[in-house]
Amino acid sequence: MKLLSTLFGQCIRLSTPEGAFNQNTHHANLFRDLLSHYGFLEGPSKLEDFDGDKGVTFRRGVFKGATIERFVMFTNGILAEGALETDTVQEFLGDVVKWWHAQSGILMVHPAPPYEAFASNLEVHSEIDLTSAFKPLEAIGRLVTDKLKGYGWTYKNYEVSKIALQSEAPPGSAEQPEIEFARRVGRPFSDQVYFSSAPLRTVDHLEYLNQLEAVFREISPSA
Repeated sequence: MKLLSTLFGQCIRLSTPEGAFNQNTHHANLFRDLLSHYGFLEGPSKLEDFDGDKGVTFRRGVFKGATIERFVMFTNGILAEGALETDTVQEFLGDVVKWWHAQSGILMVHPAPPYEAFASNLEVHSEIDLTSAFKPLEAIGRLVTDKLKGYGWTYKNYEVSKIALQSEAPPGSAEQPEIEFARRVGRPFSDQVYFSSAPLRTVDHLEYLNQLEAVFREISPSA
């Protein structure tokens, strides 16, 4: 797979505040200082914005030349995201933890693993076309297309356009994040450009995509 664009990277880190605030530290000033330190264009300004359960949100900041689109501080953790590799977002969260501790005296202590979660969206090009990789399904696509033509509609043949992987959640637990690989909306199928979403670090996401392409090549050697 060839990476064309990093569309989205997110890191969530669970944590518990420990310690005591530095003398004469005012909470509101801390948030204003954080906004200024990272150059956020938007931050909490009203009383209702300072709700740790809903999240105290900052938007459009800068970290080492990279744009952090959104940063949120919760009572039990922090979240950051942007059109960035997850390693950059993760590094930003680590920097915030150090800065917050130095300025406030409060350390954000994470629990035992797992305490971090990731999300990554990428745009990639594959040498293998999904239709070629899943050639046995071509007949199914033609069947559906012919049925629709019988209704008076004119369509090109239906083709495989998406692969989704899902982990079955245990009873009573939250639904697990889906892994998606799909043709890029707005691009001709012949471009072989795809959107991929996975709950992985960017580097692991790319490893998975390269393995996926290898599987496509294996099941369709002529592709």
